[in-house]
This record gives sequence, C-alpha cells and structure tokens, in this order.
Amino acid sequence: MECAIRIGRGVISLGRIIAIGNRKGGSGKTTTSVNLSAALAHKGRNVLLVDADPQGHSALSLGTHVTPEQKTLFDVLVGGVGLQETVRDTYLSTFHVIPGGSKLATFERDHATDPAAKLMLADQLDSVREQYDYVLIDTPPRLAS
Repeated sequence: MECAIRIGRGVISLGRIIAIGNRKGGSGKTTTSVNLSAALAHKGRNVLLVDADPQGHSALSLGTHVTPEQKTLFDVLVGGVGLQETVRDTYLSTFHVIPGGSKLATFERDHATDPAAKLMLADQLDSVREQYDYVLIDTPPRLAS
C-alpha cells in the first residue's frame, strides 16, 4: 500500500515510517532495523534509518562514527537542527542513516513526562518523508512500550 497525498492534479508519494520496537533490550531491534533497511535499499528503495537508541549501534554498525562536533538526532530534538543536517551516507547510495548516541538518554530522562516530546520526531520526519520510500526507526527499549 502506497502512502500518497493528492495536490491538484499531482500526487506526492510519502515514505512509509516503520518503528522497530520492543520493551526488552537485547531482543534484536537493531539487527532487524539495520538488516531490513539494507534489504530494502538493495531492492532499490530509498531508505532512511533513524538510530533513536542511545547506544547508537545502528549507525555504528554501518560505519558511522560520530565526532563531538557532528550533529545527531539529539541535536534535532533539542537544538533546533534540521533533520536533513544529520543524515549520513552509507555503503549504498539509496541507504542513509541518522546517528543517535548517548545524549539521547538525557533527552529521554528530561522529557519523559512531556507529551509534546513524543511528537518531536514525528514532526521532524514530515520534513524528509517525501525523499524516502521507507523510514525505519531503531527505538530504545523504554520507548517501545
């Protein structure tokens, strides 16, 4: 099923957003996220993998090392950085990743009771949704509930 909106006579295709979640750590969320993203990209789909886990293993497994001056998902959520500024290339031209990192644990702790915080990522994903066929989110264990 395609996600699309009609504007006048044209149709804009919107990427499908899939969150990989489970309350328990060590359940294969990262492995599933990375491998499903890669499989879709190998099939020619434009894929964005969002590493929302503070451990940051999705991006790390794809060879993305984050230096202190580079922007991550944390900067998008709290620093007003645009999502597109954090997108990194991978080994496939149709596969991109947004790295997470340990600062995301701070975000979770500081915004645990803020209902608006749950919509921050969704709002940001709307800005890039037209560019990707699939957006996959590797969630941390606590947010999967």
